[in-house]
Amino acid sequence: MSDLCTATVDGKQLSYERRHPERSVLYRVVAEHMETLFAEAQASSPHGYGYPRYVKHEFERFLGCGLACRGFARIACRCGFERLVPYSCKNIPTNYGPR
Repeated sequence: MSDLCTATVDGKQLSYERRHPERSVLYRVVAEHMETLFAEAQASSPHGYGYPRYVKHEFERFLGCGLACRGFARIACRCGFERLVPYSCKNIPTNYGPR
């Protein structure tokens, strides 16, 4: 299945190409070093708490943003092509409960 679909609307050629957040440098740096960051912050904190829970939650949301395994919508194009469009960070269910 191609990652590119084109359609014509009102004489204009439209296309969609899925972005790949997991391929970005920022994504790889966060994924590789996030646990180390939080472990070092906890170890150097006077009370052993480190960063607030919501900070780790936001990093986790960033890593899940745009990945189909974290949720998606099935979209049908006018040309008959169907695809899965991953949700953005805003649509990932949140859970601030204990971890």
